[in-house]
Amino acid sequence: MKRMIWAGKKVALVVLILVVGGYGAMEVLRSRLGEKEEEPEVVRPVRAEVLGHRDQGFKGIYQGTTQASRRVDLSFRVSGPLVEFPVRKGQQVKTGDLLAKVDPRDFKNHLDSANSQLKQLEAKLSEMKSGARAEDVSSAQAAVNAAQAQFSEAEANYKRFKSLMEQGAVSQVQYEQYRTAYNVARSSLQSAQGNLQKARSGARKEELQQQQAAIDAQKSVVEAAQSALSDTELKAPFDGVVADTFADNHQFVQAKQSILSLQDLSNIEMVVHVPDGDVVRMREKEVDNLTMTATLDSIPGRAFPVTMKEFSTQADPKTQTYQATVTMPYPEGLTVLPGMAVTLTVDVTPKALSDRSGTTVSEDFSVPSDAVFSDGAGQTYLWLFVDGLARKTPVTAGKLEGDIISVQGELSPGDVVITAGVHFLREGQKVRLMTDM
Repeated sequence: MKRMIWAGKKVALVVLILVVGGYGAMEVLRSRLGEKEEEPEVVRPVRAEVLGHRDQGFKGIYQGTTQASRRVDLSFRVSGPLVEFPVRKGQQVKTGDLLAKVDPRDFKNHLDSANSQLKQLEAKLSEMKSGARAEDVSSAQAAVNAAQAQFSEAEANYKRFKSLMEQGAVSQVQYEQYRTAYNVARSSLQSAQGNLQKARSGARKEELQQQQAAIDAQKSVVEAAQSALSDTELKAPFDGVVADTFADNHQFVQAKQSILSLQDLSNIEMVVHVPDGDVVRMREKEVDNLTMTATLDSIPGRAFPVTMKEFSTQADPKTQTYQATVTMPYPEGLTVLPGMAVTLTVDVTPKALSDRSGTTVSEDFSVPSDAVFSDGAGQTYLWLFVDGLARKTPVTAGKLEGDIISVQGELSPGDVVITAGVHFLREGQKVRLMTDM
């Protein structure tokens, strides 16, 4: 048995040697004859897209939600306890409707006090302009008469004692007493005469100006008090719906503390997400070539015309789509609230490619700017995918909008344009599409 196994091993070894030796002999023969084994050609994978001209129509359907055209958080300018809070979340209100009220008693008392002080100042100014009453004039005249009598007596004594002092009949001290009495009497007379003049003619110009300035300052106090009293009532600045409330009735609230959130529903905005390719196609269309309608899940069977408001300038990092905002007037007799589901339909109809004279012109096609390349001599090209090969086609580059450029040449809708790696291809090179077209 052992001999049979050993014999089998020897036969297998002989066969292996013959095979290896034969392969080596063939390689030696090939090398002597100069023959080389052909290497298989590499087929380069490429990215591509189907060509479509700029003015071809398309229809896009996008999902989104409604939102208010504006939203504001309202607050009081004064502090105090709430005494009225008649609105609730989701309630629709009209411009001027009362939304909340702070206890006005302290503010009303302050206004009444300010008004009282203002009236007193105005009454005094009126007296200063018109002069004193008749009895006040008579009293002032009597004061002048009395002061005149005292002055006459003091003047006579002063003159007499002055003469006696010059004769040496009286002392200097006695003389000084009568001179002082004379000066006091004269000053009293002048004061009484001034009061009489005021009583007859009114106050002086500068006194009237000072009184008017005091009145103006008090008027500012009154206006501030009136404004504070008005601020105890919070009213709707526009028609809308109460989106949320942040306080309860009878709660003490501070100035500038948000009480409620109000959304403007005079116009409805709808926010949808649009792929980047559709953004370019929608933005380059003329207004009369594009129609947009919206339907709401809550109002089946109704389509509402809408208008474009804006596109976001940055793509969403997760979905790589752009946010489009459209708007429409609030529909009468219907309820549309923020957050409702909406479907936006964009319909672009093709327009004839002709100039003003009616003559057909060359078609413009939109391609990614990376798909266009130059040979260095000023001629621009595209690579077309034709039967598995790369074919170079001359084109004329036109308007560049973002990453999209318009081109003209011997092109037709449906051609497959290679959009990446164009600088690494050669004419007639075998290529394959990375994704199904």
